[in-house]
Amino acid sequence: LQALQQMKDTSCNGETSLQNSFERAMCGLKNMPAHSSREVLTLLVILVIYKKKIKSFKENNIRVSIIGLAAEVRICQEIAKRTGGTYNVLLDDHYLKETLILNQVQPLAVAGTMEASLVKMGFSNNSGYNCPQSGSRYCELPVECKQCGLTLVSAPHLARSYHLLDY
Repeated sequence: LQALQQMKDTSCNGETSLQNSFERAMCGLKNMPAHSSREVLTLLVILVIYKKKIKSFKENNIRVSIIGLAAEVRICQEIAKRTGGTYNVLLDDHYLKETLILNQVQPLAVAGTMEASLVKMGFSNNSGYNCPQSGSRYCELPVECKQCGLTLVSAPHLARSYHLLDY
């Protein structure tokens, strides 16, 4: 939240830099967990772009989609193509709505491209917050058992965090 507040106070002047925009987006996305969706959607009004290094998006599995509001720009096509994104130049406002909706759809995870990991969890019995593996007693949940390392959670905790999971 603080970063957004700082960005609000920053003024934009000088030449438009798609490279700088992409680098700032990559700083925020490259450390996201592998199961999350890493995507950049750019609305572009300019016709001139200075090409530098785009390879780092591909290396960090960041998908770049660009919506052009003016004429078609070749480098935008290349960026979208290399990163698995899309590039569209808008014809009218109806096409803008359509394109934005298409870019909001989360891509399905392709088998074998994402790492999967399981988290072993323990659910305590009605007798208190006891670790089912080591028998240690705890005052509150969620907690990691100090003896065996098992993550102890309650069903309501798990249900509340369920909506944060990507499929």
